[in-house]
Amino acid sequence: MANRKNDIKARLLATFRVEAEEHLQALTTTLLALDRGLPPAETREVVEATFREVHTLKGAARSVSLIDVEAVCQACESVLSPVTRGQFALGRPILDCLREAVDASLACQLLLYQ
Repeated sequence: MANRKNDIKARLLATFRVEAEEHLQALTTTLLALDRGLPPAETREVVEATFREVHTLKGAARSVSLIDVEAVCQACESVLSPVTRGQFALGRPILDCLREAVDASLACQLLLYQ
């Protein structure tokens, strides 16, 4: 029974890795677009897309008990949520913070699969 649980966990982690790489790549793309500057309507769409990517990655991390990645994603959601509601302007400090969070998530990924 223990071998079966370990096998299932290994398959879930492998699936998570592929999924996480896709989400982190999408996050990198959206953050680069935001960094370059976009018209206001497009900025809103890209911020919302970024929020969705972070939210999905958080759920995937939770499903495989990767609490550190989940916590980083939760922090990003906490930053992005007021931006999506127009309560905060998206500026350099927020973008830098989000970029660092994505880098931290990538570092976690690398540590997991060395």
